[in-house]
Amino acid sequence: MRKSKSRNDDAFADDPFRNEFGRRNKSALKRQQVALQELVDAAAGMPLSRFRKVPLSERIRDELALLRTMKPGGARQRQIRLIVKRLEADDVAALQQTLDSLHRISAADVALQHRAERLREQLLETHEGGIEVLLAEVEIDDLPALTTMIREAKAEIPGPNAKHAFREIYRTLYASLEAQQLNPESDPD
Repeated sequence: MRKSKSRNDDAFADDPFRNEFGRRNKSALKRQQVALQELVDAAAGMPLSRFRKVPLSERIRDELALLRTMKPGGARQRQIRLIVKRLEADDVAALQQTLDSLHRISAADVALQHRAERLREQLLETHEGGIEVLLAEVEIDDLPALTTMIREAKAEIPGPNAKHAFREIYRTLYASLEAQQLNPESDPD
């Protein structure tokens, strides 16, 4: 049996919030509204240096600057809803792109921190001869100072510098790994 085509089929074909009967899908609209509110709230929480670089209309930038100064509460929620109403497609795309890049950067930074922690643990578990093998993948500027810190951190009777050495090993490894990540052409591989 052939379905008859109603006159509303063409009129609402490109509207994602209308169902086949031409009615608005309230659940989809609500999901979109909540997603935009979360986006605006996250944009208000981004670092100021990143916030200044986001290409937004002047009106939205002013509204977001006001939102950044507000404490949590009803007024802040009203401000978020006001900004969502005033957002244009270009502003939404710019905010989403900036937040996505910020998330990617922070995820890469966390992975780098975990790598430095794992490498520190491996260095503290190995004997003197195995340190050079572990550090073959990392360019360390001051290898003798690092081995001294490792000896201090491994000491059976921890001295006053043991905790400091433990933290300093991590800082040295993290700085070296970060420098390698920023300058991949200097990678020894």
